[in-house]
Amino acid sequence: MFDPHRCDLERLRAQALTDREKRHVRRVKRMACIVPGCGRRGPSIAHHCDTGHGRGKDHLKLIPVCKKHHMATDGEGRLGGQGRKEWEAEHGSEEALLARTRMILLDAVIR
Repeated sequence: MFDPHRCDLERLRAQALTDREKRHVRRVKRMACIVPGCGRRGPSIAHHCDTGHGRGKDHLKLIPVCKKHHMATDGEGRLGGQGRKEWEAEHGSEEALLARTRMILLDAVIR
C-alpha cells in the first residue's frame, strides 16, 4: 500500500545532514515560534526558507514556527497557504524572520 509519509521519510533519510546542520536544526526546533506576536514555546517546526528553484533545501536556512503558522503553508510547504504575499504581509517575510532567527541564535551563543 502506498504511504506518502514513508516516501517523505525515505527522501529525508537520503539527504544526509552534516553534524553542523543537525546541531542547527536542533537549536531552531528548541526556539519559540518566530512569528511576531505568537511566541508559542518550543518545540517548534524547523521550516526551511525558500531557497530558490530546484536548488534543494538549505538546512541552515531555517525558521522556528508553531504548528498553527506552519499549517498556513501551501501544498509545497512554503509559508503562505492563503497566498504567500498575504502571509508575508501579515507575519513578515521569510528573509526578515530568518534574519531575526539568526540574531536570536547569535545572541544565545554570545551569552
